[in-house]
Amino acid sequence: MKNKRTLSLVLSAIILLSSTPLTCISAFADTISAVTETSEKTEKKVSSDTVEKTDVAEMGSISISGKKTNVDTGTTNAFVGANVVLKEMIALNFIVDLSSTSNSYVQFQYGSRSPVKVNASKATPVEKDGKTYYQFSCEMPAKHMADEVTATLYTNNTKVAEKKYSLQQYGNAVLSDNSGDYSTLEKDIVKAVLNYGSACQTHFNYNTSNAANSVMDEADRSVDSVTLDTLYDVPDVMLNGTLPTMKYHGTSVLFTSETKIRHYFEVTGLSGSGFSCSANGQSLTFQKSGDYYYVDQTNISAHNFCTQYTFTIREGSSTMTVTSTVNTYLKDVLLNYSDTESIVTVAKAMYLYGTAAEKHFECTHSNTTVIKNVTEATCTENGYTGDRYCTRCHKTVTSGSQITKLGHTTTKVNAKAATCSAEGYTGDDYCTRCDQIVTHGSAQAKIAHTPTTVNVTAPTCTAEGYSGDTYCTTCGQMISGGSAQATISHTTTIINAVAATCTAEGYSGDTYCTKCHQTLVTGHKLNKIAHTTTTINAKAATCSATGYSGDTYCTSCDQTITKGTTLNKIAHTTTTINAKAATCTVDGYTGDKYCTVCHTTTSTGSTITKLGHSYTGAVTSYNNGTHRIACVNGCNTNSS
Repeated sequence: MKNKRTLSLVLSAIILLSSTPLTCISAFADTISAVTETSEKTEKKVSSDTVEKTDVAEMGSISISGKKTNVDTGTTNAFVGANVVLKEMIALNFIVDLSSTSNSYVQFQYGSRSPVKVNASKATPVEKDGKTYYQFSCEMPAKHMADEVTATLYTNNTKVAEKKYSLQQYGNAVLSDNSGDYSTLEKDIVKAVLNYGSACQTHFNYNTSNAANSVMDEADRSVDSVTLDTLYDVPDVMLNGTLPTMKYHGTSVLFTSETKIRHYFEVTGLSGSGFSCSANGQSLTFQKSGDYYYVDQTNISAHNFCTQYTFTIREGSSTMTVTSTVNTYLKDVLLNYSDTESIVTVAKAMYLYGTAAEKHFECTHSNTTVIKNVTEATCTENGYTGDRYCTRCHKTVTSGSQITKLGHTTTKVNAKAATCSAEGYTGDDYCTRCDQIVTHGSAQAKIAHTPTTVNVTAPTCTAEGYSGDTYCTTCGQMISGGSAQATISHTTTIINAVAATCTAEGYSGDTYCTKCHQTLVTGHKLNKIAHTTTTINAKAATCSATGYSGDTYCTSCDQTITKGTTLNKIAHTTTTINAKAATCTVDGYTGDKYCTVCHTTTSTGSTITKLGHSYTGAVTSYNNGTHRIACVNGCNTNSS
């Protein structure tokens, strides 16, 4: 016989794996430390300390499972029960009878994923009838709802037992039960969860031949009841304030594992380290993705899909707030991604899941309320008693009421008598309750000064004079400043003058005041004067000896200014002597070159070879019958 239990938002259930009839024990868990449970019988609850030791908690899930434990103590299999947890992640928890946790572990395998090993040291102890059992957790994304999980128990690396179970089997068991133990709301949550898993299978194109919702009636598989009109009243993202270098870019919701609201921001000029963010009193950390920075609100329960979460981002003294809900993103998907059927179906299924959870969950607000929005009444503004707010369901339980403003309690402050140096003041009406000025007073004119002249100084040739300042003998303050008086003229003379010479520079002299004994104008150098020159030691060159141009000599400083240079010898004045012409019978001579200036032979001549006779002239015939030819060289000889 089954006891009727309240099916919670997380659908935490114990499913016996033996032949014992199906029993479902479930509990609501909003956070790790908050547990609410309804049952006709009083049974043991698992404390929050125990839950924090579970593998589910260590992996970051806020789901809590196994608040009650029905264990089939009659089975001989080490696997005696299982928890099914459905929330942001799916957790399938197997209850194991272990004689010792030493060297024991359970290995989970589903789909094509790598096996996951969970040591017994991470299992949750579960008490039943004085006996301790151990709960091993296997988490999986929503698309794996139809996958059968194989749980294998090993002790000392030896296989001890094995059991297979799936979330789809759990859902089928709940939906097919006709005993009346499960309410319509409870079954609606199961349907919504299976539809959500099926939508994820389609979107990720995973195991679509075995949809998670295939165990449901066809009419229950449709999510088309959700339209844009359904989400009409869902608020859009609300922005308030701006930051110097960070700009809001967009919002998304991550639903493949735990449900998160993620806000993206563009940053210019910084690396992202100059910002801080908080939401619901929790400090959040920025992460970088490509060109953007993002921050997440995690651990969002399905019944809080409609809850507004406000992110407060600070940069120096500037603040920006971004407010949105999970449903805000789902509405955006329906509005902007209508051409992508799979993601639209996931959004619709998520909305129906959240709606079913919200309808089922009726928070009692027991020990979970705080007072928010309290405003004290002031002298000028009404106050507010504050709203009672539930930290579990994030709703206002009761609204506060107005507190009438108090009115001012005034006294006169800041009154001041006028003086010759400062205006007076009639005084302000000051409220001692709110520490504010209610009515400002008015200024009173200053009284007249009692003047005298001080700081008079006569001018000199080195310093200006001063006409003096007008001071008040009453308040000791300067009424008006005096004016400068020009310096008097210097009495000047020239000192240190030096005339320039041809060997040393001169100096123009300094302008010097004989009254103040100061050099007024510094003199300047005078260039050397020109030398008075003449040429000495000059010697003309001849044809037999070199000459000298002479030295340039200054007759003033008695110094040689520049040295002269050597002059090359001049050319000889030559004539030819001893020349002799050659004849037909005697050699001749070209002659010697003789200088008529230095009387030396500059070069000797050469011998001219004798000419020999040349009978090439006309023939002369004589009467005696002889003939003669004369020598053409002029030697007057004939040849016969």
